[in-house]
Amino acid sequence: MNQTRGISLYVLGAAVFALTLSSGDVGAQTHAAMTVNAAVSSKGVDAAMRKFAKLSERRQKAVLAEVRAAVKRIEDPYLRSLLAYRQAGTKSGKARKKPLRVAKRKVNSETGVDKSVSMIEQLPFKPRCEFRFAYGDIVDREPVATKKRASKRTKHRARMKAEIEDLLAGNAIDSDYALAAILRELDNDRSADDHAVFLDSWKNGAETFYQALERTAGNGTGVFCYDAMLSDWVKRCIPKKHEDRKAMIRSLNDTQTAFYRMAATYRAYRGVRELIALSLILPSDVRLPEQLAKRYEDNGGNAYSTRDVIELLLAAHDGDVGATMRTILTHLEQMPTVLWKPRFNSVQGLYRAQDALMAKITAGGRHSDQTLAQHKAKRKDLRNTIANVACGALLAALKI
Repeated sequence: MNQTRGISLYVLGAAVFALTLSSGDVGAQTHAAMTVNAAVSSKGVDAAMRKFAKLSERRQKAVLAEVRAAVKRIEDPYLRSLLAYRQAGTKSGKARKKPLRVAKRKVNSETGVDKSVSMIEQLPFKPRCEFRFAYGDIVDREPVATKKRASKRTKHRARMKAEIEDLLAGNAIDSDYALAAILRELDNDRSADDHAVFLDSWKNGAETFYQALERTAGNGTGVFCYDAMLSDWVKRCIPKKHEDRKAMIRSLNDTQTAFYRMAATYRAYRGVRELIALSLILPSDVRLPEQLAKRYEDNGGNAYSTRDVIELLLAAHDGDVGATMRTILTHLEQMPTVLWKPRFNSVQGLYRAQDALMAKITAGGRHSDQTLAQHKAKRKDLRNTIANVACGALLAALKI
């Protein structure tokens, strides 16, 4: 079995099996489950995947089309509401900014890494595209790793196999395009674009400085900042007439403090938007990428986590992603005028949105806990439905 991505079947009960697709990508272990009819043995599913892998490229394309068509026929308001975002995500758009040309320096930090792991690489599906914060465009990416000199045919076959696996795991069709489009709509504050491009352009080893700051946040380690980088930040990102610029030029300590505060503000802005988008795309029982999960999924205590609040907003809108987005954007906090001064509460607007919709959340005398539990169960059932339909369509197309 391939060590990077395996498929195994285990018994959940007398009549049900669950197919678990596990990813061993660097930095993350992601798990997604699907239920299939008991009549389908593990050998049958394995045989189907082996048979699919041996088909011609043309036949693989036809089988994938049949599976997609079957899943598209599922009647569900949530899936219908994703259609506009799926379509919008296929349009790349024009980049607002270009990466900066900066000095190339070798990593000089104990926290440096040889390989970067971005948020997009930690998802339980294999995205074919990625939204770029600050730049504002959606770019193509290879969903699975192939050899450096792999042919277009090999890459296309790998993409089709990955899409089949994602549907078998119960992911909605074109979740990657929908995710990219939602993120683009949420990235609606231009005040930090220059700073965001700066954090993306300077590197800490193999990763960008934004990735380094995100990876090391909260774990007691720090990221080394070059003096030249801090000076470059002041030069490129701090307006010449700003009252803090002279103080930053005189004191490297002041510059470093301001830089880390700016980065913390931007991380809060970007992180809550990634949280919102992923909460609207991922099934409720699929954990967020770890850094987001620690901040927004494990922060509930005896109350609701921030992710739970987004689930309640979606429930209040009966699973309509577009309507939920409009409510969120109405209440979502924008960044402060001076990024490196006041503390930024990026999630406050979500709780205000929850308060505004509490009448809907508790309609019919229900407790909000009951609304949340029913909503999560419904999303889990939808994932299982997608998985069942995809599996049945695949077996039928392959005549197994």
